Amino acid sequence: MPACLPDDGRLYPVMNDSLRSEISALLAVAESASAGGAGLLAALRSLDALVARRRSELPADLTHYLERRSYAKARAALDNPDMPHRP
Repeated sequence: MPACLPDDGRLYPVMNDSLRSEISALLAVAESASAGGAGLLAALRSLDALVARRRSELPADLTHYLERRSYAKARAALDNPDMPHRP
């Protein structure tokens, strides 16, 4: 288990909130036709940078979703860490 995880396997609230915020922003931009490619690219870069900085702190399933750009699954894993998620 990564060193930054509490004993129950969930992310610390700060990391959880940071990832949730980045993923939510990305999904909002992706769903918004008015944001255009520049907005989506900026959101992707921001999330990728956060994941790159904190990769060692992430559970394997969340890393799997983020690396494969399965953002809805990543958000579901963050919103309900007790639910068994399968890549």
